[in-house]
Amino acid sequence: MTLEEFLQHSAGDWLSQKTNHDVADSRYASGRSTIAVEVLTVSSSDLVAICRQHDIEPTSTAGGLKYVWTGRLDGDKSDRTETTIYIFVPGGETPEVGKLVRTANSVGQAPRFSQSSISSQSSTATGHYSLGSDDALTMNASSETGSSKERIWFASENLRIRSTIVETADGFSAASLSSDIRKLSSKPAA
Repeated sequence: MTLEEFLQHSAGDWLSQKTNHDVADSRYASGRSTIAVEVLTVSSSDLVAICRQHDIEPTSTAGGLKYVWTGRLDGDKSDRTETTIYIFVPGGETPEVGKLVRTANSVGQAPRFSQSSISSQSSTATGHYSLGSDDALTMNASSETGSSKERIWFASENLRIRSTIVETADGFSAASLSSDIRKLSSKPAA
C-alpha cells in the first residue's frame, strides 16, 4: 500500500471504541466516539494554512488528513470535539517516509486523565511518519508539552486499529487502543 492509498482508504465516517490507560495511576477509561476523516489535497485551505505557518511549500507535501472527533470517555459529563490535521511531507525518494506536522484543536470537557481543566486548547507538534511494509502508518510527534507515538493499521477493509502512547513534559503518561469501524451507507430497499 502506498501513502496515497492509505490516506484515501482512511477517508470516511468511523465509529470508534477506545480504551485509555493512565500508566502512573493505573486508571482505565473507555468510550465511544465518531470520527469523520477527510483527505486534504495540496490545494486544501487547511493544508495550505498550516504549511504557511511552518514554512513548507504545500506542493512538496503528500497531502494530509483531517480528523473531526466527537465523543466522551467513561465519567465525562459531556462530549468533546477535537479537530486534528496531519500533514505529510515526504523526506526522500519515497513518500512513505518523511516529516509530520500535526495540529489539534479541542473544545469541550478536558480529557478524563488530563492534568488540566482547560476546556479549549490548541497545539502543534512536529515529527516523523513512516508507512511500513506491513501497511501500518507510524507517526511520532513532539512539542514543548510532550510527545506521542501513534500506529494505525487496517485489520480489514472497514476495520482499523489505532494504538497511541502519549507522554507529557510534566510526567503524565497514557496508552490507548482504539478500534474504528467504517460507517457504511445503507442501500435503499428495491
